[in-house]
Amino acid sequence: MKIIFVLALLISLQMSSVGAETLPANQPDKEMFIAHLLGEMTLEEKVGQLTMSYDTEHAKKPELFRLISAGQTGAIIGTLSRAAGRELQDVAVQHTRLKIPLFFGFDVIHGYRTIFPIDLGLAASWDMDAIATSARIAAQEASADGVDMTFAPMVDISRDPRWGRSEEHTSELQSQP
Repeated sequence: MKIIFVLALLISLQMSSVGAETLPANQPDKEMFIAHLLGEMTLEEKVGQLTMSYDTEHAKKPELFRLISAGQTGAIIGTLSRAAGRELQDVAVQHTRLKIPLFFGFDVIHGYRTIFPIDLGLAASWDMDAIATSARIAAQEASADGVDMTFAPMVDISRDPRWGRSEEHTSELQSQP
């Protein structure tokens, strides 16, 4: 059931971009389209849609193209430009059996092109307008480069100082009670 929900979400979000020509905007029953698509997918393709591959400007281009063409990846993380993403997206929508577009993700922890203080520093400022502005700028810059999803700051309380990513959230390190 989780796979169906995730795939339905994945497909419905992507319909507004590259793959929109497969589903008219005025079609009343998107659920029927999604159910049909899921019925057409093999188990391997469903698992592939839940798989994210890493791309550093095509460091392993032939292997990445093979994974996309085989339907073994549904998302890419690390693509640094819209042109590189376009090339990968073309493989997904032109050279795969079901033509499902890719998601593109990127770590946007404290900015994208414009770098802001780490989130712990922003939180320490207590300037909510500055925090909101920095998040808005990061979102606009990332989406302009074709990033669909970000791995952005979290709201969490780090209770174990051995956790090496405590700078990614807005809380302070807290000692165990």
